[in-house]
Amino acid sequence: MAEENGTPGTGGAEIRNRILAACLIFIALVSALFAFRARQIYDESYAGAVAELSGQTLALKAFTEESLGNIDAQLQVVAARVRAANGVRAPELRDLGAVFTIRRFNPPYLHAMALADADGRVLHAPIAEMSPSFAERPYFIHHRDNPGLGPNFTRTTAAVVDPGVKRFTISRRLETANGEFAGTVVAFLDAEKLSAEYARLRVRPESSFALIDADGALVTRMPYSPDFVGQTIRTPQRKGDVKLAVVPDTPAAFIRPESLDGHARLIVQRQLDRYPFSVGSTLTLDAVEARWRREWPRLALVWCIVVLTTITGGVLLVRQTGRLLAARETLGHANRELDFYKYALDHHAIVGITDVAGNIVYANDKFCDISKYDREELVGQNHRILNSGVHPKAFFRDIWRAIARGEVWRGEICNRAKDGSLYWVDTAIVPLPNERGRPFRYFAIRIDVTQRKQMEVDLVAAKTEAEAANRFRGELLANTSHELRTPLNAVIGFSDILKTEAFGPLSPKYREYAADINNAGRHLLRLVNDILDMSAIDAGKLDLAEERLDLVDLLKDVTRLINHRAEAGGIELRAKIPEKLPFLVADERRIKQITLNLLSNAIKFNAPGGSVTLAAGRTADGSLFFSVADTGVGMDEEEVAVAMSRFGQVDSSLARKHEGTGLGLPLAHELVELHGGRFEIASAKGRGTTVTVTFPPERTVRI
Repeated sequence: MAEENGTPGTGGAEIRNRILAACLIFIALVSALFAFRARQIYDESYAGAVAELSGQTLALKAFTEESLGNIDAQLQVVAARVRAANGVRAPELRDLGAVFTIRRFNPPYLHAMALADADGRVLHAPIAEMSPSFAERPYFIHHRDNPGLGPNFTRTTAAVVDPGVKRFTISRRLETANGEFAGTVVAFLDAEKLSAEYARLRVRPESSFALIDADGALVTRMPYSPDFVGQTIRTPQRKGDVKLAVVPDTPAAFIRPESLDGHARLIVQRQLDRYPFSVGSTLTLDAVEARWRREWPRLALVWCIVVLTTITGGVLLVRQTGRLLAARETLGHANRELDFYKYALDHHAIVGITDVAGNIVYANDKFCDISKYDREELVGQNHRILNSGVHPKAFFRDIWRAIARGEVWRGEICNRAKDGSLYWVDTAIVPLPNERGRPFRYFAIRIDVTQRKQMEVDLVAAKTEAEAANRFRGELLANTSHELRTPLNAVIGFSDILKTEAFGPLSPKYREYAADINNAGRHLLRLVNDILDMSAIDAGKLDLAEERLDLVDLLKDVTRLINHRAEAGGIELRAKIPEKLPFLVADERRIKQITLNLLSNAIKFNAPGGSVTLAAGRTADGSLFFSVADTGVGMDEEEVAVAMSRFGQVDSSLARKHEGTGLGLPLAHELVELHGGRFEIASAKGRGTTVTVTFPPERTVRI
C-alpha cells in the first residue's frame, strides 16, 4: 500500500530496480559481445581450416591427375603400337618386355606393367611370380566385353601373390588395326607407396589425404591404413554454411568417428577432371578447433571478471542507496501504518485496534454505532468496558494466550453496549508484529451477527416446543390407546359370543349385527395397536426380541394366514420361496407384522383376477430379502410419498372399498429400519407395485 501511495518505499524500490536493470542490461550486452567474439573465433577457425584444406586438395588433385596421366600415357603408347602392328604377337613388339622392366623412368608406386593377348595369356610380364593368365581378371573381362578404348580402374585389393600388399590397376584395351580385341595392357599401382608420395604434400601432421574411387571405395590414404584401404566409406555430412561460404564449390563436412580412425575430421573433397576419382584432404577437429579452444577460456575468464565486477558494483550501489533512503522510509512509516488502517476500514464493517494491554487506540464509526459509545469515550479505555458477562473468564484467557503467541483468533463474542443492550459479533483478531516479530497491536475485525444469533435462539426454542408437543401427542395417543383397548377387547369378546350363539340361537339380523360389531372392533383394535407401535418407535422404546428364525417357514405361515383373504377377493396368491435359506436374526413377530401389512395392502389394492407374488432369496453379498409384487392400480411418485406418510391414504376406487388406517406402510418401513434393513418401493401407475425388504448381511447366520 505504501508503494501505491507514493511513499518512500516506492522511490527506493524503483531506484533499486533501475540499478538492477542497468546491471542486467550491461551483463547481457557484455555476454552478447563475448559470445559473438567466441563464435567469430570458432567460425574463423573452421574457415581457415577449409581454406587450408582447399589449397591442399588443389595440389593433391594436380599431383594425382599428373601421376595417373603419366601411367595412362604409357598404356596408350603400348595400345598404339599394338594397333599399328596389328596384334600383340608382331615381331616389332618384342621389345615391350624390356620396356616394362625399365624402372628408373617409372614412379615408385608403379609396381609393374603387363600385357596379355586376346585369350588372357600373359606375354610380357616383368615379374616372374605374376599369374600366367588374366582371363578371369575383372579388368580383362571388362575390356574384352566392352569395345571402348578408355582406361579402366579396379578397386584396391590384396595382391594375389603377396596378400599383405594392397594394389589397384589401370588398364586399357588392345585392338588390331581393324578394331578386333587383341588383349589388354595393365599397370599395377602400390597403394602404400602412393600414400608415401602423398606424404610429401602434407603441410602439418594433423592432416590426412585420401584417394576415393567413383563407388566411394578408399583407393589409398595418407597416413596409410591397410585395414581401411579398399573399403567403402560413408558420404560425409555437411558441417555448415560458414565453411561453404569460404569455398562455395567445395563440400566441407564432418566424418563420424567410426568411419575411419576414430577421430572426427573436417574434410574437403574435389573431383578429378579426367579420371573417376576424387581426392580429399582432412584435419582432425582437435586441430581445426585448436585456436578456438585456446581463446575461449581466456574470453570466459574476462567475461567472469566483468560480470563479477558489475554485480559487486551493483550490490554496493544498492546498499548505499538503501542507506540514503532509510531516513525517508522512517519518516514515511507513520503514513504507511495509517494506509494499512484505512485499507482495513474500507473492507470491513466494525474495526477496533488495541495495544498489547487491551487498551483501545482506534475505533471506527461502525464500532461507535453498535456500542453506542462516542469515539472519545472508547479510545484510551480498556476493552473490558464492553464485557457482557456472558462468557466465562477462561474464554477470554484463551483468546489472550492465542493472540499473544501471534496467532489469529476467530470466534463469536457477546458484548454489552453503553445502554446495557447485548449484541453479538463474529470476530477475527489479528496480531500486528513489530520489527522483532512480537505483537504490538491487536487488530479486531467484527461483523454484527446479533440478528442471526436471535434467530438461532428462536429456532432452538421452536424446536424445543415442537419436541414437547410431539411427546405430549405421543403420550396422549398411548394413554388413549391403552384406555381404548380394555373396552374394545370386551366388545370383541361379547360379539364373538353372539356370533357363535353360545347362549342360544339368534335371528339372522342379530347375527349380522354381531358380525359387524366384531369386525369394527377388530379394525379399531388394529388401529390402536398400530398407533401404539408408532408411538413406541418415536419414543425409542420399541425393543426387538431378536432370535434365529427360519424365513422360509415364516413366509409360508403368513401365506397360509392371508390366503383366505386373497381367495375372497378373487386374487391369485403366488409364492416363489426357495426350499431352504440361511437363518435370519430378527424379531419374528415384527417380521410377520411387516409381511402381513405388505400382503394385505397388495390384496386390498388389487382387482379381481389380479395376482400377488411373495418372493424371497439371497443377494450376492449374503443379504436375505423378500418382496411383495402385485398387479394392482399402482402409484406415481406423489402417491408413493402420500402412502409412505403416516395416516396417508391414496385416493382410489379400490381403496375406498376397504377400511384402512394409513399406518400400514409407514409402520412396516419403520420396523424394517429398526432391523437395519432397506425398504424399497417400485410402482408404476396402472401396472402394479413391488415392495422389497432387504436385511443387512450381518443378520444372515453363516453356516
